[in-house]
Amino acid sequence: MAHFDRTGRSWFQALGVLVALASIAAAAPHSWPGTALTIAPSSHDFGTVTVGTGVGQGVFFTVTLPPGGGPADSVSVSIAGQNAGDFRLAPPAANNECATPQWRTGSCRLVVEFVARAVGARNASLVVADTRGNRGTATLKGTGAFGCRMNVVTCNYSDHYSGNLQWTEVRTLNNSSGSNDSYAQLTIGVTVNVTGGVAFCDGTYTDTTAARDAGKLIGFSGSHGAIHGQGLFAVEFNMNKGVYKVTVACPSAQYTYRHTDVISGQTYTKQTASTPPELDGREWETFEQPASALGVALAGSLRDAHPDTDPSNGVSGTVSLTWTLNRVKAVP
Repeated sequence: MAHFDRTGRSWFQALGVLVALASIAAAAPHSWPGTALTIAPSSHDFGTVTVGTGVGQGVFFTVTLPPGGGPADSVSVSIAGQNAGDFRLAPPAANNECATPQWRTGSCRLVVEFVARAVGARNASLVVADTRGNRGTATLKGTGAFGCRMNVVTCNYSDHYSGNLQWTEVRTLNNSSGSNDSYAQLTIGVTVNVTGGVAFCDGTYTDTTAARDAGKLIGFSGSHGAIHGQGLFAVEFNMNKGVYKVTVACPSAQYTYRHTDVISGQTYTKQTASTPPELDGREWETFEQPASALGVALAGSLRDAHPDTDPSNGVSGTVSLTWTLNRVKAVP
């Protein structure tokens, strides 16, 4: 005998409705009343980290989730925001418990690291969400600073630049003894072309010598040649002083020259496998420049007395260096 409620439905019909509602409730995502996904700490400042030299100390974040969740549920972790690339989840994957069944206990921990990729304030957000619709965020902050690896004062960023340097040297010798006097002048002009830190030297070398006895020319010769070959180049930043310095040398450049002796009339051309003594391993470097130029094109010039100037030997001269270098990679 069938039983009916006051609406005229049978108990079996009512039971079917209840079963259907229970099935829908079981299938739908749910959060428990009074609970929400939270991340602690909700904000962290990683402090200052030197750009391009690794990562700062990792920081643990604890995620608290509403209990429950079925076998198909999962938790995702990501970093978003303006400078998301400056922060990362620390490897290995074991540092991210939220990617394991651990989250089903109601909490999980993960480690975030700060990797400064540019100078200045860096900001992003740690985002944790699950497939049940729960979501939480934490604020990530840090500051990138120019410098070198920890405990290293000076570092070379030559591969961050391309451009050229113009280097000119003039050296003159005047020597008199009684009725004899001699004169010699050496002139070097080199352009050092730099591509991504790789330098190549291309220039000229002129050497002229004259000797007189009682005012009469008794000897005169001159050499004029070309300089070609690999160069050395460095752009160094000093993190303690806040300055940069450019150094250039042409120790591998070969010298091809034509020599003429006016008195004897002899002329010959010769190519050597070595560089002129004045270029062999000698480094020309700029004075230290203010660090305000870091991260942008570097340009400048200097002119000074020749380093070998010695009033007692009659040698005088000047050396000048100008440089125009464009940044090809980010530099702190």
